[in-house]
Amino acid sequence: MSVRVLTLPLEASLAEAQAALQTTPPGEVEWVLPVGEGVLSTDSVIGTPVHALRLTGGPGVTLRLDGGSLEVTGLVTGVSGVTVVAVDAGLILLGARVEVSDVTVRATASGDCAALSVETPDGMVVIDSLTVAVARGEEATGLRLLATEARVTGLSVGAVEASVGEAFGVRAVCQRSQWADVTVRDVSGVGAGVGMELAGFSRADLSGVTVSKVSGGNATGARVLVAREEGEGLSAVDVSVSDVKALGTEWSVGLVAASAGALQVRGFTVQRVQGAFALGLLALVAVGVHAAADT
Repeated sequence: MSVRVLTLPLEASLAEAQAALQTTPPGEVEWVLPVGEGVLSTDSVIGTPVHALRLTGGPGVTLRLDGGSLEVTGLVTGVSGVTVVAVDAGLILLGARVEVSDVTVRATASGDCAALSVETPDGMVVIDSLTVAVARGEEATGLRLLATEARVTGLSVGAVEASVGEAFGVRAVCQRSQWADVTVRDVSGVGAGVGMELAGFSRADLSGVTVSKVSGGNATGARVLVAREEGEGLSAVDVSVSDVKALGTEWSVGLVAASAGALQVRGFTVQRVQGAFALGLLALVAVGVHAAADT
């Protein structure tokens, strides 16, 4: 593995590292982020299709995207040990495999806001300890994820606010995915508020998922859909949804679980769903369903 230590000012150091990467033989590359606040004020794209590029930080490492988004691409892309502060910008991770660990993101925008976008339509995403502390904009999304397969553990999303349109704590499309130890809270949109929306094609497993304080013109705590009948279906265990509120005369739903295959929902709790038309649980299934609620 090739290791390069970046320096401040970060924008110039990243440009130098990217130029050097173009002549580096294919393989694994690690760039160590400097202690302090590294600022990017213009859009930057780093990585190549033939390298596995990992950005690593540590205590005291902050990446400030001040009007300039950062896109990381490669065979494998990874970000770990960093706090990201984004203003009118975002962090975008692309690659055949994307890894995120020990990352905190705070994002605000005068227009649309996506705190973290992960896109690997034909690949794998592994997230272990990600906190989206703030995502605010005209429309707002905490985590946007597109992958063939995803394993997400230790995800916390909060303070997602849309001043004009829709707010999503988590919005994901995956062929297969596993979600464990996930907390989504304080999601509010003028148009719609959705704590967690997951669309799957083959299999989705949720365990230890908590969604609370979701509001909007219409509001949904969690919405999980698995589309293919030949797939394995949907399993949701220990899922808690509370304080879902639709404003005005609109509808609200605590938990929507739909599967063209088998559906298993166990140990779920839905509390305090308010709206002109309110539902605690809406389950849609084509093959078979097993549901056991705590309350």
